[in-house]
Amino acid sequence: MKFNFTNHAQERMLLRFISSESVKQVINNPISKEYQDGQTVVKGIAFDRTLRVVYRYEKGTYVIITAYYEN
Repeated sequence: MKFNFTNHAQERMLLRFISSESVKQVINNPISKEYQDGQTVVKGIAFDRTLRVVYRYEKGTYVIITAYYEN
């Protein structure tokens, strides 16, 4: 699987202390999945916190748009 992180995603992940490995883990093992406006939103657990990842799947690549922890 290929993963491409947008500049926005990279900036937000850095600010929120979210690793690319955590994002990949949630995409590969989600607890829930929703579809909104051509994007996929998955929810999973990373370091005992609920992590949401927003992405598009294009030509065999996961394009990560953003990631954030739920409060």
